This record gives sequence, structure tokens and C-alpha cells, in this order.
Amino acid sequence: MIELCGRYYIDEETAVELQKIVANLDRKMNLAKYVGDVVPSAKAPVLIAHNTIVSLELLSWGLKNYYSNGLIINARAETVSEKKAFRDCLGARRCIIPAKGFYEWDESRNKFKFYNKNETVMYLAGLYDEENRFVILTTKANQSMEKVHPRMPVVLRNEWIKPWLMENKETNYILNEVPPLLDSKTEMQQMRLEF
Repeated sequence: MIELCGRYYIDEETAVELQKIVANLDRKMNLAKYVGDVVPSAKAPVLIAHNTIVSLELLSWGLKNYYSNGLIINARAETVSEKKAFRDCLGARRCIIPAKGFYEWDESRNKFKFYNKNETVMYLAGLYDEENRFVILTTKANQSMEKVHPRMPVVLRNEWIKPWLMENKETNYILNEVPPLLDSKTEMQQMRLEF
């Protein structure tokens, strides 16, 4: 089975919204150059909190996998507190990955774009490590996605943003909530199959 959420995207409207969200944004960070598809290992803007201050940082997508080649790009919300690699991150280094939406492929390799037509920005729950690398948390797919893939990113409702970043006591509650329903459309592109 293909890994879930192996690509997401940021559009110009999302980049403008991010600049509004983070008033103390470092002027050297040019968000316009981060518009487009974000793939594993790429640097991307991520919201993190230091005490009560939220900042936008550039982190690399994917934690180093010390047991095999490649990167760990997703972590299961249901077991993240049990895994040594993520336990410390869950308690101290939660982050939010802002996106316009994400892509997923069905069993026939048809590409689908998932987004929320009522929101400018989609906020994905994540964790980051001490090397400034992040993973996207995933959960059981809700009915808007289950026909394409059995899992989906943990999509944060707007009222969960502050608690996810700053309140440890809300973490388990948020991880166990069903993400909001999403809109989707089929992209007429298939994954390349290697024979």
C-alpha cells in the first residue's frame, strides 16, 4: 500500500494568509518561493510555539529513519504516544503544517486532491524533532476520504490550533477527534508504475 499523504500543496492565497497569521515573521523568509507541491525532504513553512509565541519556521519534511533507508513522513495518531521516536515530540514539539490541501492516490493509482473549499488554509497536525524535521500525523479516514484511502492527515479545526500548539492536556482529545469533512476532485494524472 502507498504511504498516506506523500504530497501536499500551498497556493498563493495560503501564503498570504500565513503572513497575516504570523505578525513577527522573519522578513528574510520569502513565502512566495514555497508555493506549489511540497514533497518529502523539502523545506516547508511550519507553525511552532515557544511558550506562548507562535512562529513560522522552515523545517524539512521527514524524520530520519535510523532502521532503514528513507524518511518517516507520517506517524499514526493512534500509536504516536507509544513509539519512542515520537513520544518526546508529542509532549514538547507539536507543530502545524499549513497547506491548501493534499493529494492521495487510490488503488488504481488515480490522483485525488483533498481540500476544504470553505477555508483558505488547511492545518495539518504534526510533530518535529530536534533536527528541525517534521512528520504529519495521520488517522482513520473519515467518510470524505475513505473510498480513496483508509487513512488521512489529522486536519485541525480552527478552534484546535492554539490547544494543539500550547496545551498538553488537549493533545489526546484532538488526536481522537474525527477530522472535518473535505472536498475532493480527481486529478487526471496517474502515478508512474515501475516494471
